[in-house]
Amino acid sequence: MHFGIYPDDELLAIDGYKAESSSILARCEEKKPGEMIRLTLFRRDRLLDVQVTLGAKPSDAAYLCKVDLPSPAQKALYENWLGESWNEHV
Repeated sequence: MHFGIYPDDELLAIDGYKAESSSILARCEEKKPGEMIRLTLFRRDRLLDVQVTLGAKPSDAAYLCKVDLPSPAQKALYENWLGESWNEHV
């Protein structure tokens, strides 16, 4: 069995707490590099619990978030980068 996280995995929970896009980063930042977290996810319709050891946050990390009143250029950059419509994920 392969462990870790794969692109098609659907993340459901982190350490037993519902994984919501607004809280995933905060949940991970509650821990220190080297600590373990338990991820609950669906992989190909199978429910799995996976233990993951956190690494250090890269110094060049970037985060993408929506703004309340985006310009057309901001929407276009978002859509080009993620390959999905601005309105798909609220």
